[in-house]
Amino acid sequence: MVAIIERNRDFKFLTNKELLERAKINSKKQGTTLSKALDLFVKQVAITGKINLMSEEELAKYEGKIYYLDYAEVRKAEDEEEMKTDASISEELEKRNLATTEEIAKAAQAHRNPETMTDPIPVGIFMDEAPISVKTGCYGELVPIFGFSVTSQRTDTAQKYLDYLWDETIPFDTMIAMY
Repeated sequence: MVAIIERNRDFKFLTNKELLERAKINSKKQGTTLSKALDLFVKQVAITGKINLMSEEELAKYEGKIYYLDYAEVRKAEDEEEMKTDASISEELEKRNLATTEEIAKAAQAHRNPETMTDPIPVGIFMDEAPISVKTGCYGELVPIFGFSVTSQRTDTAQKYLDYLWDETIPFDTMIAMY
């Protein structure tokens, strides 16, 4: 059982106006308020002693490289999925397997812009510009996405692995032989 702690301190701080407004909108979309989200963050830091967030430098490094899903589309697909037959599901999967690299790239591009979505959720990082991809060509024309669960107990390890994959100093081209 989690103890409900009294909220008895008004705390003010300076932040970016535009980011604050976006955070308010996104908090509302998640069914909460920004105040409650910040309060929950303070409780988690106080209880766990950890801040499981990327630093400003880490966030900046991945700006424009975040892969978003529109959760409204996920809910819609789940509702439609209940009405599908096994045959129609097999047919849809077959179409996905036959997608051209151009279709894959176009679909991936649609996931870069959260402003075009009803309920955007960041779920990964595009890896097409990562040194591992560029130096080795290991994904060819495909669009690789790196993702890990934020509820993981080892997000620090996943972050270190992500940093490794984006490290320009690593000679991936000589480490990985493409056949």
